[in-house]
Amino acid sequence: MDLAKLDSDVAKAGGSLGVLAMSVPDGRTLSSLHEDESFPLASAAKLAIGWAAADAVRGGKVRWHTLVRGLELDPNDEGGRELYPHIFGQTELELREVVEVMIGALDHYYAMAVARQLGGWDAVQRRISDAYPGVRVHMNPYDPEQNSGQLTDVVRLARDVAAGYRKEPRLWRPVVAGLVRQQYKADDIPPHHVLNVQGGLGDAVIDTGLLGDIASPNLLAYAVAVKRIGRPEELVAAYNRLEDVIRDLYDDHIDVPA
Repeated sequence: MDLAKLDSDVAKAGGSLGVLAMSVPDGRTLSSLHEDESFPLASAAKLAIGWAAADAVRGGKVRWHTLVRGLELDPNDEGGRELYPHIFGQTELELREVVEVMIGALDHYYAMAVARQLGGWDAVQRRISDAYPGVRVHMNPYDPEQNSGQLTDVVRLARDVAAGYRKEPRLWRPVVAGLVRQQYKADDIPPHHVLNVQGGLGDAVIDTGLLGDIASPNLLAYAVAVKRIGRPEELVAAYNRLEDVIRDLYDDHIDVPA
């Protein structure tokens, strides 16, 4: 993977590229480029909100079985209805289910419901900032300044979700279940080996999560992102290149048994 050339190509389009991959077992950096930069998170912020919910459960602030009322899937996004047809139209779910759907469907209405359970958006932000100062979440997911993440902290958060799941699977299962629901399609990567969330704006895109078998020690946390891409066709090209980076990270660092 020639990150320098890819970085140059993105720069020619007026944009900026960031890549970071980290070993889950030992925290080693496996690949990096501009990892100290911040990138818009858009819908990918749902993973950070899910982390905040699990952290609040661990601290006794809320409980996974708490019943959340007044729910509605985002009517502007069909993804939730396609992934969770069995809960479409239901207005009450346990918090654990709300968090899974929020992440799995990247649903903003469910994110609002989770934030209410945690004491509001300011409380969610404080909880996240204490552990990951470079990650910012906001009630408006389209705000590139208030809803953004420094790749070092974005990847640390994803790694901590995976590491937490190994130690306390019942605590972290709703977050991981949401990642598993994501529909990543790549001919040469098994779908269950990509546990990720994506976010996109008109000039930026990010993909972050885990690569590998969640039940195996051979797992890596990653984030790849671009920002400040001027034209739609250039953003599509940049997105395709991010997929190439993910494929190369997988090929280079994930050993698949024959």
